[in-house]
Amino acid sequence: MAIHDHPIALIPAHNEAATVGKIVAQIRELWNCPVVVIDDCSTDATPHMARSAGATVLPLTIQLGAWGAMQTGLSYTLR
Repeated sequence: MAIHDHPIALIPAHNEAATVGKIVAQIRELWNCPVVVIDDCSTDATPHMARSAGATVLPLTIQLGAWGAMQTGLSYTLR
């Protein structure tokens, strides 16, 4: 997604601690753009792993599912 020609990668995530760090790192390396992980009420270390890999994490207080998480991410990028 690009807002004003500044690409931002949005990743909805729920209990993805095992993979989210690697995905964030790959996106940052390949596209050199900010990565925003929308944490959909994970009960594992997903937010920590995403932050450790360099992502901004938007924590949700209620589980919204992938589409609800993406809507949150889209709203964030428009601000």
